[in-house]
Amino acid sequence: MSEKPIKSTLFNFVSIRNPQLLSKEEKERGFIFFPDTSFSESAYLENISTINTRDQRRQYLSQVSNSFSYYTSRKFIRINREELFDFSLWLMKNKNTITKAEAEEKTTSLSTLSLQDEIELWDNLFYQINTKKSDAVREAAIQLIVANNFIKKNDYS
Repeated sequence: MSEKPIKSTLFNFVSIRNPQLLSKEEKERGFIFFPDTSFSESAYLENISTINTRDQRRQYLSQVSNSFSYYTSRKFIRINREELFDFSLWLMKNKNTITKAEAEEKTTSLSTLSLQDEIELWDNLFYQINTKKSDAVREAAIQLIVANNFIKKNDYS
């Protein structure tokens, strides 16, 4: 017995879902952005704005990846960031049930990454996305970037 396929149109989807627009403050708090004042310090982003075509950008990113000194394992991401790394693991495990009190307790002794460390993580993330060398390194970089952003945007002190 064949069933009719589910048919959905954009108009039905929008009217059922009724999406809400995010305010500027909610975007700032909930989304993670590359430090926009630091494009010139990133191996991947320093010249990307001057390149106009998609093919030229791909070629540029490939050239940067070929000469980039990247993290080869999660261990390199964890070095010198042990407490923040442990917090990032805890945050990922508890992201759906975390309370303000728990977050405040866990973050009181933590400090955020230096701008140089943050850019280094972003560049390693760009490298891993570009080359697909290591899912573990990519995930660890994402976790640390998220944890760092969480601490910066939720200053309880």
